[in-house]
Amino acid sequence: MEEQFSLAHLTALQCSPPELTYVAARAGYDFVSIRPIYMGIGEEPNYDLAKKKEMFRDTKRALQETGLKVLDIELAKIADGIDLRAMSLHLKLPLNLEQNMY
Repeated sequence: MEEQFSLAHLTALQCSPPELTYVAARAGYDFVSIRPIYMGIGEEPNYDLAKKKEMFRDTKRALQETGLKVLDIELAKIADGIDLRAMSLHLKLPLNLEQNMY
């Protein structure tokens, strides 16, 4: 089996998901792992693709142009007070990016 690699968003958190996708493709990665759940920690950038429709479309375009797929998403906090129904939008993002959704 051939090894495949994914570029984790935390590696280059200053890059938006579409930028990260192009960087991963240029570097020869097979996948990209994005961080679309905004946690509000420190100076973490907000890449909430469920709310930022233009960034969602740009990310989808970058994936289509590069042929990369989303392997996984980073960080999902599950604790008291977290709305799991709202979280499901974020957890479905990789599928939605591959299909014609949003």
